[in-house]
Amino acid sequence: MDYEFKPGELTDLPQVYDIIDERIHWMDQVGIKQWNVTDYWDCYPESYYKKAVSNGNLYVLKRKDTGLVASVAVLYEEDARWQAKQGPAAYYVHHLATRLGEKGAGKVMVDCCEKLAAARGKEYLRLDCAIDNPKINAYYDGLRYDYAGTCVDGKYEGNLREKRVEQ
Repeated sequence: MDYEFKPGELTDLPQVYDIIDERIHWMDQVGIKQWNVTDYWDCYPESYYKKAVSNGNLYVLKRKDTGLVASVAVLYEEDARWQAKQGPAAYYVHHLATRLGEKGAGKVMVDCCEKLAAARGKEYLRLDCAIDNPKINAYYDGLRYDYAGTCVDGKYEGNLREKRVEQ
């Protein structure tokens, strides 16, 4: 599948919301406690995503053949969850989600975020994932994201993970 990685636009937001909703329902189905137990849409309403677009923080991965948004991520230069490890220039990945059925799009999205971080002089790409989800932790192990500690945000407990990006 050929994809295009680009900054998100306001016209992408309905698809972004669909992907997030789809993943929230999926988490309920498979027993993962993350966005589905944290009042996600109260914490991150549409206005949050509109601001992410206007600030240039929202990125999408679109299928070249249809223009369908396959994956989404929000990138920040600071993250309170990493307070103990602020220092080297890094991008912090939030709200990374892939449309169900888009096999491999998550890895493509992460690769694109790594390349963007490196191109902009960042040393690390950092993210967090649910502490009680062995499958997602194994996934990030496979992508060579090192364990760097834990975080707590309300009901959410996560593992902090980071990868040095190649400049």
